[in-house]
Amino acid sequence: MQQLTLITTIIVLVATPLSGQNDCGCADDLRYLIDFFEENLPAYDDQVDYTNRQEYHSLKEQLIVEASSVPDEVACFKTLTLY
Repeated sequence: MQQLTLITTIIVLVATPLSGQNDCGCADDLRYLIDFFEENLPAYDDQVDYTNRQEYHSLKEQLIVEASSVPDEVACFKTLTLY
């Protein structure tokens, strides 16, 4: 879990300045983070299965909606760490 937090922090720190948009691009950063984890984390297939897939998708959608309305990078970082 500590490695996951470290990876998340690194991705956020690298991706946030790249957005360069007035709305800070948090939803795009979150989508990137989600795609990265789903494609590259070996534990994803073990942790997200038929028993919790719907709950996982609901969480993703909720966070994307929230990320679409954050005012700045600090609020974005807090949203990204919820994922």
